[in-house]
Amino acid sequence: MLPKVALVGAGPGDPGLLTLRGRELLERAEVVIYDHLAHPELLNYAPPEAERIDVGRRSSEHPGFQETVNRMLVEKARAGKRVVRLKGGDPFIYGRSGEEAEALHGAGIPFEVVPGVTAGYGVPAHAGIPLFGRRIVVTRAAHQAAAFVRELRDRGAVAIELPTIELRDPESFDPLDRAIAGLDQYDWLIFTSANGVERFFRRLESLGRDGRAIGGRVCAIGPATAEELRRHGVRADRTAAEFRAEGVVEALAGEELKGRRVLIPRAAVARDLLPKELEARGARVELVETYRTVAPKIDPARIAEVLEEADIITFTSSSTAQNCPPDLRALPAASIGPVTTEAATRAGFRVVIEAREYTTSGLLTALESYFAR
Repeated sequence: MLPKVALVGAGPGDPGLLTLRGRELLERAEVVIYDHLAHPELLNYAPPEAERIDVGRRSSEHPGFQETVNRMLVEKARAGKRVVRLKGGDPFIYGRSGEEAEALHGAGIPFEVVPGVTAGYGVPAHAGIPLFGRRIVVTRAAHQAAAFVRELRDRGAVAIELPTIELRDPESFDPLDRAIAGLDQYDWLIFTSANGVERFFRRLESLGRDGRAIGGRVCAIGPATAEELRRHGVRADRTAAEFRAEGVVEALAGEELKGRRVLIPRAAVARDLLPKELEARGARVELVETYRTVAPKIDPARIAEVLEEADIITFTSSSTAQNCPPDLRALPAASIGPVTTEAATRAGFRVVIEAREYTTSGLLTALESYFAR
């Protein structure tokens, strides 16, 4: 029989250090009362319908905080709920669980204590991992963030997902559809982002066509964009070494462009350097909008929480920085490359990290080097 209340140790930060018993109790919980030291990924073990109550750092600062938590545990248990009190480290080491246990005992409510790996033991064991326990804000669009978040968590970091951009369809598909109708007439098709590739092929396939409709050669701005092309059965003829417009210009340096027709499917707002450089070499450049980025609405309370708890904020594109809430400028920033750094600086952020390789892998390496120092 499960106890009415379980006081569960969440460990020192790495979600992989939760005990099997702790996970079992979370999976059956109807109410989870947690603090800011518990890794947020652990909440995913609880059923979707379970009530989640944050009694984190801000709450703990007000007078009577502990009495409020004690009362909450008793009330939820008396209402017939299975309650998990999830606490960082071990419940009885710097955790004030003794007071919670006394309150439950005094109210006649059965409870169980599940020990956790304490920071005193866990952190030294992870001393060689510089990202361990760091709280890193990820601003990528929600549909793109999964791989980057997983890499951060694999390194022991707490990834705080806060998308600052959303991708939307163009205001009108007419220009893109016209370009697709005459796709075999272009000498070069240049993609400047993986998003541009994904959105272009989504529209192409919705019109009953595929990569075989491409008549000319294809250039990708970087390895991630080239990989997205491969997913759609297209191999890039040229791939820029640098993930920015200057890299594309360099990749095409040996190509004869005078009089050549060039199609660039891209975001609604983007740098003009690439089309201007190509036109200067005599190319006939056509730009078509495949998607646009907008800033999502973010709850001010969520912004305040992130500002209070995060160590650093990451930007993987200019738009993630430009659309970021101004209040978060107090956080140091990590940038994927010089173009993003420039945009973040213009937006008022203090960039302390810039990746040497302009990819998320390069950004991870830069973060590790920074925190190792």
